[in-house]
Amino acid sequence: MLQPLRHLSSLVACAMLICLAAMPARAEQPSPYPELDKGEVGRLQVTLYHGTNGEPVANTKPAEKSIVDALQKIDALKFKNYHLLGQDTPVIPRRFAGWATPLNPSEEIMLSFRTLGPTEAGIRLDLELWQRSDNVMRGIVELDKNHPFYVRGPKWRDGYVIICIELVQRRTPKSSKQ
Repeated sequence: MLQPLRHLSSLVACAMLICLAAMPARAEQPSPYPELDKGEVGRLQVTLYHGTNGEPVANTKPAEKSIVDALQKIDALKFKNYHLLGQDTPVIPRRFAGWATPLNPSEEIMLSFRTLGPTEAGIRLDLELWQRSDNVMRGIVELDKNHPFYVRGPKWRDGYVIICIELVQRRTPKSSKQ
């Protein structure tokens, strides 16, 4: 009695393999980005500033006047002194998380980001701010080119870290209208 069942299970397994082999491969949906092979959808500029009412950190450059003027307009970011701490310009990967390390080689402050798709004028990102190995902030933002997004980060050395996130390059999505 076991002999016929063994042959039957072998036949079923062979039939399943033939069916799987005959199935067409799932076609991948076309990307809205024309530069599909490059694997990136744009580039960010992530800049860290130190805002303080006390003495600035030694060996740092004062922030440019245009940055100081922009920061002074935001109540939560008003300080006497603003100094540049570091900057990074990472690419925005199409399918994977990207990282900005503006204090490179230090990993004291890092920003991870993942694209959530294009918007009419920019891109939508899931952002996470990391201080050492601790995730200290997370949010979803829409960035438009030439419109920086400012975040008051963690308290640091008699002041606060201010993060400026700006979309500096964006691959234009293909139009759905032909």
